[in-house]
Amino acid sequence: MKESQVMLLHYLTGVAIILLGAFHFSLLTFAGGGLDNALTFASVLSVYTTFGLVFELFLVFLTFHTFNGFRKVLIELRQGKTYEGAVTWLMAAAGAATFLWGTRTVLIFLGVL
Repeated sequence: MKESQVMLLHYLTGVAIILLGAFHFSLLTFAGGGLDNALTFASVLSVYTTFGLVFELFLVFLTFHTFNGFRKVLIELRQGKTYEGAVTWLMAAAGAATFLWGTRTVLIFLGVL
């Protein structure tokens, strides 16, 4: 994939993060019964079972955006084809590990695991 396409995805995920982050925040405050009730086990379980797939999409966008940003910063520190390839693979591996761990959490709350 060309770097311009990767950066377009980076920008689009940034916009999606803002929208889904606002949705997530509203669930924790307004729809979750207020801040005093938002973090009770019953409230969290209800929100995750209802909106688990939305949180999974949020996780996808956050993981890509974060680790692509780290990749871009590290590549700007030093150039070279071997170094850039190593950084890309390292960030992809770290992003995959983060995504899998987050997916595990969502699946636990959905009752799949």
